[in-house]
Amino acid sequence: MTKAARSLALAALSLLLAAVPAHAVIDDYSTGPGQGAPDGLDDVWQAVYNAWGLTPGDDEDNDGCSNFVECVAGSNPRQAGDCLMVGNMAISGSNVVMTYDGKKGKRYQVWQSDTPAGPAPGESGSAWTEVGGAAKDVTADGSDTILFSRPAGSSKFYRLESKDLDTDSDGVSDWAENKVGTDIASASSATNASGGTASDLDTLRSLMSLTITPGTPDALEKEGVPATVKLKRTVGTMALTVSLDTAPGATSGTKSNADSSDFIIKNVADIATNTVTLPANEGIATPYEVARIAPVPDTNLEVPEALKVCLKLPGVPDGFPCPQTTVNIKDADGTNPANRQLFVAFLGREADVISTASGYATALVEGDNTKASIGIVFNNLSSEQNTAYIRVGNDLEVLPLPLGQVSGANWNIRAAQTELTDQAMLNALKEGRLYVSITTANNPVKEIWGYFNKANGSTDFDSGREDLNSPALGDPT
Repeated sequence: MTKAARSLALAALSLLLAAVPAHAVIDDYSTGPGQGAPDGLDDVWQAVYNAWGLTPGDDEDNDGCSNFVECVAGSNPRQAGDCLMVGNMAISGSNVVMTYDGKKGKRYQVWQSDTPAGPAPGESGSAWTEVGGAAKDVTADGSDTILFSRPAGSSKFYRLESKDLDTDSDGVSDWAENKVGTDIASASSATNASGGTASDLDTLRSLMSLTITPGTPDALEKEGVPATVKLKRTVGTMALTVSLDTAPGATSGTKSNADSSDFIIKNVADIATNTVTLPANEGIATPYEVARIAPVPDTNLEVPEALKVCLKLPGVPDGFPCPQTTVNIKDADGTNPANRQLFVAFLGREADVISTASGYATALVEGDNTKASIGIVFNNLSSEQNTAYIRVGNDLEVLPLPLGQVSGANWNIRAAQTELTDQAMLNALKEGRLYVSITTANNPVKEIWGYFNKANGSTDFDSGREDLNSPALGDPT
């Protein structure tokens, strides 16, 4: 792209003000850290402003500055008005004061010409020349000015140029170093993620290439088993010290999120910390474990709680997209039969129903509380069976069950009816608000029914035990 194509018209106040960008970038990706092909936009700028996936020639915030120009200027492509422009210009005799919004780490230079036509500054045959003494290296974001003189008795056109500085010549602009917290005067800053063992450029490129994946996706409270997360990179071999953050991980409003009381982040040495290290020469061919998400046991009966684990890149504000993965906090291993919990519903006849029928239903809930195996045993119905359901509230249907004696019917514990989340449905079971209802031809509303209640001891229900008294007729509890 030529400098002419990159020129920015800024204002026309009897003078022409424009920017001719000089651009230094790290450009390995386009749609996210470690994702997509180079796109001509600075990866640090994209990370800082959540500008991943933007097209350089578009104007995301419709403020007259293209995304490419915003990238060159270090401005926010999602904030209208934050682009390189002159706020006002005061002319007094031979003096000109140009006011503009400056960005820390950028250099601003005024150019002049007798005509706005022709090649842009720096191009072959260009009539544009730098105005001596009309340059400034900006040390803080905000409104700034440049004062310069114009030749007496002449009319000039002016352009304002924004370009990157690279004080330590390490290939990372001063603007980017200010954003990520490295030293503009050192090519291998002690504050970079390698601790200064690698250059700022190589360290940043390695950081930007990182992807995060689950090793062990589920943390189990009962077993004390942590979930684990791993890092992999495509650039660099140096050791990298990074920070992890967490956020709600549920994919829908019916699912549950883990909160800070449910887990502790630990490093591989089992020390509680959000700062972890990818050792030198690791995470190159295969992902390498860097952290453990240790579950905090409690006595609550809970469905799996999702947790998003985010790799915090330097300079990126909280809440912005980051390399991330999701793990789950579970009560116990759902595949282990020893973790099952039994709920029993004794089935008695409905009030005012003439019947000698009775029975019981069981719900054997897996250790992770995501599903249950349903069984029903009954006899002496007054007529042919019509339906069997698990219900909640005022006869609201939760799960239709097969007719006849039932064994091993699957129930996925999910939000339904008045129970708007999976956890609410599990709570309804735990609190004795779910019941089994069997209807017949003679009794189409209910013939026998009963509420589930948690059983103590063995998960193998023994209907012959004398201490398990069935309810009296007409009493479903």
